[in-house]
Amino acid sequence: MLVIQRKIMKAQAMVHQSVARVIDASRSKVSLKNGRRGSSLPPNENEVTGKSSPFTKSPLVLFAKEILQNPRAIGAACPSSPQLAKAVAKFVPLTTGPGLVVELGAGTGVITKALLKRGIAPERIVAVELSPHLATYLRQHFSQVRVIEGDATHLQKLLGEDCSAVSTVICGLPFRSLPPRVIHGVVTEIEKVLPRNGLYMQYTYDLMTERDPFLPHHFKRVSSKLVWSNIPPARVNVYRVEH
Repeated sequence: MLVIQRKIMKAQAMVHQSVARVIDASRSKVSLKNGRRGSSLPPNENEVTGKSSPFTKSPLVLFAKEILQNPRAIGAACPSSPQLAKAVAKFVPLTTGPGLVVELGAGTGVITKALLKRGIAPERIVAVELSPHLATYLRQHFSQVRVIEGDATHLQKLLGEDCSAVSTVICGLPFRSLPPRVIHGVVTEIEKVLPRNGLYMQYTYDLMTERDPFLPHHFKRVSSKLVWSNIPPARVNVYRVEH
């Protein structure tokens, strides 16, 4: 227990440093792509209007802007690391046929990229993202994946007829910072779309709690993995629906 607490304290210090770097990057107005640092070139249309396309932003800058605008909805100081994404993707079976893998809170697509790299067919992946900017970014960078912009508390409606084809749900939503009514709404929708023996995966920064208290009792935990290299460290929990 003492070792875990020390690692958490070390990770918290790293988080504070990362937040400062991310916010500094998001506030920068310099266009490195066009070489305008110290340049006499005229500003482009986006610079004149103060607007910027999500296509031209780096994932880190885009993520930082979302944190500044709605920190409770993001719930993390940095995007998920490739190591965490790989750990999550490794739990997704490759032999479940055409069953859909639904990712809630897809963000900048770190988990989506890991799923594709693992060999999950893009037509099996459904990325659900509430933020319009992040959803647009996902569509631009993962053109073969179905991206849905919407609220996970209306998951059935968002999926439509594909509700019956879901085999796995991956949740990256920040349950620790969301209101209980929102969490209940999301979990209720997950319970409705997952069939018997379906898999539910959740990654969380709460390392001390082994089971999410909001989950139904028939969601039985079958595996778990700690990812210390993520900022902050995270736990991946895997549940199977028993009935």
